[in-house]
Amino acid sequence: MITIPTFYRDFRGYAKGDREFSSVTTDVRRLLNKLKGEGVSGVVVDLRGNGGGALVEAVELPGLFIPSGPVVQVKNSSGEIEVEKDKDGEVSYAGPLALLVDSGTVIGGMRVFVTRSRITSGV
Repeated sequence: MITIPTFYRDFRGYAKGDREFSSVTTDVRRLLNKLKGEGVSGVVVDLRGNGGGALVEAVELPGLFIPSGPVVQVKNSSGEIEVEKDKDGEVSYAGPLALLVDSGTVIGGMRVFVTRSRITSGV
């Protein structure tokens, strides 16, 4: 099980060019690679109580599970809707996936499930 309490990102480390800056997407990618190496047959991602965090992470995290496509919609101050997309085509994990959510889970976290369910059948 991978628990994601928030969509965290070390903006200072990123701005300084630190290749090892902390981010939820980087950490989850490492865990997925480790689990695949161990022959995992399915992954559970726990987003319960995840109240949000860095928008860039809410955009990048679903990209670990899908090849490309829209992942987040944001309404700007002018009322226009901007669609953020995963563009890299890289999928870190394509096997069975279950998400745990609750009333404290922000919609960004649920995008992983909604986006993924468009390309695979749900449980």
